[in-house]
Amino acid sequence: MATGLSVLDHLYAQRPPGCDTEHFLRFALEILGIDYHIVTGSRDNLPQTGATLIVANHPLGCVEGVILAELLLQRRKDVKILANEFLKLVPELEPLFIGVDVFDGANAHKSNTRALRQANHHLEQGGALLVFPAGEVSQLVDSKALRLEDKEWSRSVSTLIKKNKALTVPIHIGGLNSKRFYLAGKVHPMLRTAMLGRELLNKKNRPISISIGEAIKFKEVNSLDNRQLVNYLRLNTYLLSKQQSQTPTAAPNPNAQSASLAHPEPVASALPLSELLNDIDQLPSQHHLLSSGEFDVYCTTMDHIPALMHEIGACENTTSVW
Repeated sequence: MATGLSVLDHLYAQRPPGCDTEHFLRFALEILGIDYHIVTGSRDNLPQTGATLIVANHPLGCVEGVILAELLLQRRKDVKILANEFLKLVPELEPLFIGVDVFDGANAHKSNTRALRQANHHLEQGGALLVFPAGEVSQLVDSKALRLEDKEWSRSVSTLIKKNKALTVPIHIGGLNSKRFYLAGKVHPMLRTAMLGRELLNKKNRPISISIGEAIKFKEVNSLDNRQLVNYLRLNTYLLSKQQSQTPTAAPNPNAQSASLAHPEPVASALPLSELLNDIDQLPSQHHLLSSGEFDVYCTTMDHIPALMHEIGACENTTSVW
C-alpha cells in the first residue's frame, strides 16, 4: 500500500530555502492545493493576548494542524500546538509544536507528562495553545449521513483551563477523508494511521470549512467538574458544525401568513408526560453532558427521542410567529 510519504518528501524538497514557520505553512498549503475558508465567526473571536486555549475537532489528520497554525499565527505570534511529536521532525515546524506520543510507546507516560508541563507553562506565560482533545482522527460513525465524530475528549484540557483561568475558543473543521481511510480503520487503527500521508495529498480543490466560536470566559465554566467542562467544550465545538450546514431561507410572505392564521392547520395532540420522560430515561449515559443546578444537558439524535421530537414539533406550530 502506497503511503504517500515519498511524494510528500519530493514536495518538501521544493520548499524555498531558509523559509521560516509562517512561510513554510503557506508553501505547504499551496503546493498541496489546500484551500480553506471561515464560514462562521472570524479571527476576531481569538483574543490577541492572554492565556487562551483553542480546542478543535480532528476530522482529517495533518491538514487541520497546518490550516489552524497559519490562521492562528495571523492573529497572534505566541501560538503553540499540542500534537504528534513526529511533526517536530520537520525543522520549519519544530518551534510551533509541543510533541506528545500518540502511539503509547514505552516512554509515552513520561513524554506526555513533560508535554503537559510545557503546555501549562506556555499558558502560565499568557500564551495561546491549540489542542485536539480527541488525540486521534475522527471516526466515521454514520456512513449513510457521512457523519464523523471524535472519540472521547481528554480531560487534561479541563486541567489546563482551570490552572490558568484561560479563555477557551472552540473551532470546528469540516471535511472528510476517503472511504478507503475509514475502511482501513475497521481493519486496524495503525493501517488508518499509515494512510494519513495519502490523505494529505487528496485534499486539492476541496475547500475546507472553518467555524470559529466565541471565546468562553473562565467564569462560565469555573463551577463545572473536569468531565462536565470537557463535554461542554465538545458540545460548543460540534454545535458550530450545525451553523456550517445552515442555509439562508427566503423571507416569509406576509399575505400567505395572514391566510394561514385565518385557517390554521390542526396541531398534533400532546403525548402523555410519561412518554416524554421515558425518552430521557432511555438515553445512553454518554449522551448526558452535564448537570447544573436543576438542569441536565443532553446531546443526542432525533431517533433516540421520538416522543420529545413530536412534542417539539407541536410546540413550534403553536408558538411560531414572524
